[in-house]
Amino acid sequence: MSSSELHIHGHSCLEIRTEKTTLICDPWLAGSTYWRSWWNFPKSPDLDTLLDLWSEKDNLFVYITHLHWDHFHGPTIRKILKRCKNSNFIIPKTPELRLINDLKGVIGKKFINEIGHTKSLELEKGLSISSFQFGPFIGDSILSINSKGINILNMNDAKIMKLSLAHLLSIIEKPNYVLRSHSSANCRCCFRDLDGNLPKIYADKTRLDYSKEFFDACYATGADTAIPFASNMACLHKETYQYNSILNFSDYVEKDFKKVKSIYKGMDCKLILPSEKLILETNTQVKNKNLREIIKNQPRDLYLRKYQNQISNILNKQYELEDAEKISEKLIIKYFSKIINQSPFFIRSYLSNKIYLEVYSKNKTRYFNIDFTKRNVKEVFDVFLEKNVLIIKVHAFVINDVCKKSHWNSLGVSKRLIVCKSPHNKRFLVFNILCNSIECGGFFPLKNIFNYRFISIWLARFREILDLAIFFFLGILKKKSTDEI
Repeated sequence: MSSSELHIHGHSCLEIRTEKTTLICDPWLAGSTYWRSWWNFPKSPDLDTLLDLWSEKDNLFVYITHLHWDHFHGPTIRKILKRCKNSNFIIPKTPELRLINDLKGVIGKKFINEIGHTKSLELEKGLSISSFQFGPFIGDSILSINSKGINILNMNDAKIMKLSLAHLLSIIEKPNYVLRSHSSANCRCCFRDLDGNLPKIYADKTRLDYSKEFFDACYATGADTAIPFASNMACLHKETYQYNSILNFSDYVEKDFKKVKSIYKGMDCKLILPSEKLILETNTQVKNKNLREIIKNQPRDLYLRKYQNQISNILNKQYELEDAEKISEKLIIKYFSKIINQSPFFIRSYLSNKIYLEVYSKNKTRYFNIDFTKRNVKEVFDVFLEKNVLIIKVHAFVINDVCKKSHWNSLGVSKRLIVCKSPHNKRFLVFNILCNSIECGGFFPLKNIFNYRFISIWLARFREILDLAIFFFLGILKKKSTDEI
């Protein structure tokens, strides 16, 4: 009997390879993403070599967990589509249509298999997958892969809660391997005080917090082995390079586990770097010794500076493009007017006229007030720094592209912004959820929830609604008790 193999190729790209079939999840294997902010770290294997190998298989299945560009990477998908005529695309059947519509925009009329929540699909004899959705404001999914009786749980960066996790574990076999993210993929590190200085109270988790969260989440699945995954990246754009200092790289996670493994009895933590593989039947790992020596012995900042220098031509072209970009008032007004007009009254009332965009280019900075009270977006020349004001600073090149492609959901992940606010001002959280939901066709505008597809899928995911209700209720109780103290 031929063996099956688990390959790690990049940030969030894994492959299950059998003799006749290949399954790839979330292939971002070409270049960068998020306006040259994110790069695979360590570098992913040569894509052309992989494409040659994949094109020879009887079947190539590509599963995309969700919409974010580090998982749904258009340039990589186009290369796969061009070279691999055997490719088949699978996505979770989400309540909103944004994922399938965007994929259609990349692959055209090629058939897309939408797999429902908790549903399974046999790819070949002995290889099957089950999809499990979680994510209230931008659809995400977890993929359970069973290869000849060995179960791999790809949690990527889906932050599943207690009731939903219990349901997931009740319908799949006990995981032998679980893969999950373990580092910052949000913009909390980009928060500043209203005066632009670093906040006295740091908003994001610490590196060790992220490691512990990874261990706890993997341990809760009952898996034998936890694999740090979906955080194999570094920030190499000059605006975001600073955030490498807070990233929790996968080799750091492995070192952290050695200190606490006695707490997680029965679970191992295995580092599998891009370009390495695991032979599933024998649990034999094939390592890239040269890469491991470099990662182990070279200071991380030195490695990243060399990496940045190797791609300097690409980065310099990006900087030239950004320097030439002009602020598009038309795009900004069009996008945020849509957000205002599709917002429910209670959110418009809360956000009021407190949201400001500070858009900068090489030679100019302009301010726009997103006024939910008067329902307009207008340029202003002064921002009064009162308690509830929120200022979002972003480069013209980035915000123009966000507005053109309706991709606010990528902005925070990219870290190519600065959010200035007072410590207890929650308006950015609300504004962020609002923009994500409206552009993806989620809960806002409220008319979306009366769609048959929307209702039927959420009924199947009712445990997630209960999870969220419990989460917010406990959050209110915690705040109340803190206030009383």
